[in-house]
Amino acid sequence: MAPIFPLYALGLGASYTMLGIIISVYGGIQLITQVPIGRLSDRAGRKRILMLGLLTFTIMPPLYVYATNAYELIAIRLVGGIGASAVWPLAMALIIERVDPLKRGRAMGWYNAAFYSAVAVGPAIGGVLPPYLSWHWVFLVNIPIGIIGILFSARVIPAVEPEN
Repeated sequence: MAPIFPLYALGLGASYTMLGIIISVYGGIQLITQVPIGRLSDRAGRKRILMLGLLTFTIMPPLYVYATNAYELIAIRLVGGIGASAVWPLAMALIIERVDPLKRGRAMGWYNAAFYSAVAVGPAIGGVLPPYLSWHWVFLVNIPIGIIGILFSARVIPAVEPEN
């Protein structure tokens, strides 16, 4: 989404200042919600909260297609940022809990390599394909990717009840 998102937001009437707010709200809400969501996962169980975060990753980006103004983009990014708070730190916590201490560095390396591979490859693809496909596909591609992530996580991550 990165290559076309600013153009999309400007097309919906965002000023440059509004564009900055739209982009920043995603990280800003994570700053505010990661610790409380992490604490919630300690009490309610990581798998439940992680699955909600993955669901958010799946359903929020397609909503960009239906936005009619820049203010709606802020709301979508806000909820998406909360969903991200329920994925990234909890995935790291699961790695720490489930991986042998002597292999944690390698596991965290693979985790970060996967994330930054997507950061590197995704925008490149997102910048090349829109002339050949509708720009909508950039927002809709999250649906199958999200479903795969949800199904994989549901199968692989054990549902461990937290200790009281």
